[in-house]
Amino acid sequence: MDIVSWLLPLAILGPLLAAAVALAWVLAARLRRVNAEIDERVRGRTSELAESERQHRRLIEDSAEGMIIHRLGLIRFTNAAALRLFGFTDAAQAVGQRWLDLIAPELRDVVTGRVEARLRGESIPATVELEALRLDGSRFWVAATATVVEWEGAPSTFVSFVDISERQRREAAEREAESLRSVAKLANAAAHEINNPLTVVGGNLQLLAERLGDRPDLARYFERGERAIKQIADMVGQMTRVTRLTPLTNLDTGGVPTLDLRRSSAPAPAADQADAKGDARTDAP
Repeated sequence: MDIVSWLLPLAILGPLLAAAVALAWVLAARLRRVNAEIDERVRGRTSELAESERQHRRLIEDSAEGMIIHRLGLIRFTNAAALRLFGFTDAAQAVGQRWLDLIAPELRDVVTGRVEARLRGESIPATVELEALRLDGSRFWVAATATVVEWEGAPSTFVSFVDISERQRREAAEREAESLRSVAKLANAAAHEINNPLTVVGGNLQLLAERLGDRPDLARYFERGERAIKQIADMVGQMTRVTRLTPLTNLDTGGVPTLDLRRSSAPAPAADQADAKGDARTDAP
């Protein structure tokens, strides 16, 4: 084969090969630019996500509401407010502890059932009010809202809560005050109704004693009657002086709440009076 037969294919294919190389170089350059743009966008998005995560974490950490995430019976996350409310010194002390230990013992079965039902997807009221336990064993009331979230790749329970102990005390005081007003009103009405016939009985008993004259054999019956009338009169007087609701504790009433009339109408102990004065000074402008 002569040289011409070799050169002819090269002459035909050479421009094609050059064009292919040039096209490959252009495509490679464009691919590098596209990769660079993608890398820049990924870095920007990653930075945005990291900043968003920092903001959300800061929001959670700085929140006045306590927040806890628990899964499989153990605390996985807690914010600063929750640490303060329950008395933990730091997150390391709380994470890994049984969340159920923070609930009043008599409520644990009910709360556990609600958590399990929520994880199964059942419709459960999100917010409840219950008694919780601090590390020192003291109790306080919280309003807790729970929901299911994804945490570390598994369904978990997120709980946010606020301390409502002061509200509970205030509402209890208002209920007691309302009960006291009702009892005092009823007692005064009953005292009025008892006083009228009691006065008649006492007067007639005295009149009967005068007419019978000197009858030593009957004197003891009149004395008993007078003592009974005096006891009833004393009770009526106590009914008009009820100032607080003190339950009867030294007598079996079969589980029926019963008012201790004598203690409820007696002057308040000095310590209680001092507390009342202190409260008045505190409330004063």
